[in-house]
Amino acid sequence: MKYSSNEIAELTALFTEFLQNYQRPEKEEERTLAELYLEYLTRICGQGSSRAFGNKVLIAKRILADIGNQQISELTTASIARYLNKWTQRTYFRAGVQHHYAQSYIDKIYTQLKSVLSMAVDDGIFYTNPMDKVICPISQAPPKDDMPPYSQKEIQTLLLAFSNDPWFYAQAVILLYTGIRPGELWPLCFTDFDFEKHTVKIRRALSVERSANLSNFKTSVTKPMIKGLKNEIRGKKNYARRELFISPIVENAVCNLRSFIEQDELWMAKRLRQKTSQYLFAKQDGGLTTPDLYAQHFRQKLYSIGLDPKEYVLYRFRHTFCTRLFKELHLDPKTVQRMMGDNSIDIVMRVYNSINNDDVLAASRRYAQYADNAYQF
Repeated sequence: MKYSSNEIAELTALFTEFLQNYQRPEKEEERTLAELYLEYLTRICGQGSSRAFGNKVLIAKRILADIGNQQISELTTASIARYLNKWTQRTYFRAGVQHHYAQSYIDKIYTQLKSVLSMAVDDGIFYTNPMDKVICPISQAPPKDDMPPYSQKEIQTLLLAFSNDPWFYAQAVILLYTGIRPGELWPLCFTDFDFEKHTVKIRRALSVERSANLSNFKTSVTKPMIKGLKNEIRGKKNYARRELFISPIVENAVCNLRSFIEQDELWMAKRLRQKTSQYLFAKQDGGLTTPDLYAQHFRQKLYSIGLDPKEYVLYRFRHTFCTRLFKELHLDPKTVQRMMGDNSIDIVMRVYNSINNDDVLAASRRYAQYADNAYQF
């Protein structure tokens, strides 16, 4: 059956009218983005950690300060693209230096705003998401340099500088020999170490909790929180929980730290009072602190002994560990992944295994020599 041109025009007009009415119903025309955003945050509250939710609230606060009063009918593909593109021009000051916002921050704004509007599509407020054809803008912040592994000289310099401080020496040695994340280091307990088997179990992580008030989009001060490393996450195997072999050097560092702590009666009393006596790195007040503050104390220690905190970064231990597993021990990627406690080989290969131009040249030279012999030119 064929339609006449007039019938097609009439059907097109009716369908266009239907889409317009469905996309922006009359009852929703006066609703603002702030009201829509509040509904989104209310729905996702409790679906993840308090830290993640608090971060989402802080992102929401920035977005709503700019366009929160806009009506939903004003949120078009063009208007949203213009708004997001402004973030590439914005700057902020840190330590007196002007910076552009990092790509990761712009990505968070883009992703979260798109999630809010996707909810609106599910609720029938929009027929399609106006951000479906919006491309996330590219930050003008210079990309960070790749984090190289520590050289042998750097490791010797660092361990020598920490040699008279059992607290920081133990941290450096454990990170160097196990490659664990800093967040897995600080909640380690003495009971995690088995000196008969020469192993350490990695089974918890230090994180933070933070409450958020949706009435004013304010968040509370972060507090330290110990979280377990579950073996199963929604049916997917989680390899973060693992057991690693340790050398006598690590064992001696742990034993020396324990003796150092036990010699301080006041410190031990505070630990006992707060029930943290088993934690290697409970602070002088007896409690644990947040990962940011632990990292800050590490940087302060470096500065006090004349080392550059920008060069001696905690995560470089993890990069060093992974790179040595590949380059020196020639382990297969799957084994390295399990040792690193990552769920995916992709992260290990993309982030932690440092390859430079010299490595590429050396590898291509070896292949050229192989090809000469194999193909007999």
